[in-house]
Amino acid sequence: MNATFARPAEAQPAASTPVLPRFAFAIKPRPDCLQLLQPPDRPDFTDPSAFASLAVYVAAYGTFRFSVAARPAYTEGSVRDWLFDVCRQKNLEIERAAPVLVDDAPAATCLATQKTEALVTKVRITLVEDDGRLFVLTTSAPALLWRAHSIAFEEMFDSFKLLEKIGLTVSVT
Repeated sequence: MNATFARPAEAQPAASTPVLPRFAFAIKPRPDCLQLLQPPDRPDFTDPSAFASLAVYVAAYGTFRFSVAARPAYTEGSVRDWLFDVCRQKNLEIERAAPVLVDDAPAATCLATQKTEALVTKVRITLVEDDGRLFVLTTSAPALLWRAHSIAFEEMFDSFKLLEKIGLTVSVT
């Protein structure tokens, strides 16, 4: 897999992954991140767990991951309901969940853990719905290193902007 260094001075479109204009976004990656090229995929959206990967950023030293994916919004429930469903599908144990603002719009987020035989990982998942599009922003790091990355995670979440913003069509809670 190819990788390119992303060292923008301000938020820029995610350049290494071509996306449809309706799913285009800008983000300011942390300076030590690599943006991995994403293979073109056409997920089967009849599978409720399927998301199309739009961008993945990893720390050059390998303990940090930030990704953006999208899919058509579900037909029933709230953004919070969808967030909990995504966590169940990924076997994540939610520690806390709350509504947040992303790109000045209501969204749903949670902090969760994922346990494997080798590692406990902290994960933050945020779901943003806009005009029937559902974006999922995910960060993960080993639990022991989470605090060291939390400020950078917040900066990336705060910098996320939709390039085509229309508005929320379902309730967040």
